[in-house]
Amino acid sequence: MHLREILFAILGVHITGIHSDSVLDEIWHEWMRLNGKTYPGRVSEIKHKQTWERNYLRVLEHNTEKDSLFRMELNFLADETFERTPMASAKLTKDTLRFQPESDLIVSFNDILLPDSWDWRTKKAVTHVENQGQLGDSQAFAAKECVESFNFIKTTDLLLASAAEMHDCCTATGFATETVFDCVHNIGGLCEDYYYPSTYGQCRNNSCTPLAKVSGGQRLPTGDEEAMKSAVYITPVLSLVDASQVSFQLYQEGIYSDPQCSNSTVNHALQVVGYGSLNGMDYWICRNSWGLYWGMNGYITIARNRRNMCGIASFSSYPV
Repeated sequence: MHLREILFAILGVHITGIHSDSVLDEIWHEWMRLNGKTYPGRVSEIKHKQTWERNYLRVLEHNTEKDSLFRMELNFLADETFERTPMASAKLTKDTLRFQPESDLIVSFNDILLPDSWDWRTKKAVTHVENQGQLGDSQAFAAKECVESFNFIKTTDLLLASAAEMHDCCTATGFATETVFDCVHNIGGLCEDYYYPSTYGQCRNNSCTPLAKVSGGQRLPTGDEEAMKSAVYITPVLSLVDASQVSFQLYQEGIYSDPQCSNSTVNHALQVVGYGSLNGMDYWICRNSWGLYWGMNGYITIARNRRNMCGIASFSSYPV
């Protein structure tokens, strides 16, 4: 049985009524055990438990809302706040609204007949879900995943590229002011993960042979989800989103939307690998970098054509 199934079997027993301290303590310690959590001292544990209790109540409250299109869960992040951000936030300003191509190679979407749904996973064009872990750079993972997929579409060779190289050479300073795919072109491409040094902090692109190459990158118009749909049909897209809401942190399944989510300030990166619709609700298929135990085996579907939910189309680009 999946860890989340065991935990929610426990929660199901206590889903109604007032939860006593002893019951919460029981669930808390079982959650710690299932997620392998330990803390350096009693003070640290109490602090994390207080956050966990707040999230416990949020999950129960949200999952009893009949009109919600997604569910939340007490996953391995339930004892953490989302005040920590792996990268500095980017905001839409008058300058960033002037989106110009960062590459001379511009893909025209005119006359493309798009299917109602598309998923690059079914084309074997995406690698396995990874966990950004201590690297803490979601942009490095999402960008290198786009390079992997683009390389496969061109060559049918699916390589696991180095997120460490992407981080060291292109994204270590935070959100790239120029497209990261231009950076990949400038360093000659990305090496396979196995051959790039596992220590971070210095660009070592000359230490291995780059195999996944691009000619540059193309940004999409701000907030244009139709243009983004056309781009995703050509190749998976890198999108920067607002992932600061607890509902995102504790997402389990379903089509995600949150009215508190910003479409102009973003702090996290995803690889958009497809799109579709369910019961009249359009969605994007996005791969995260928090491992298989988050969301739907590492994926999230985000509401599409719903006022640019969480900024999904505010800062998006793809390799060319």
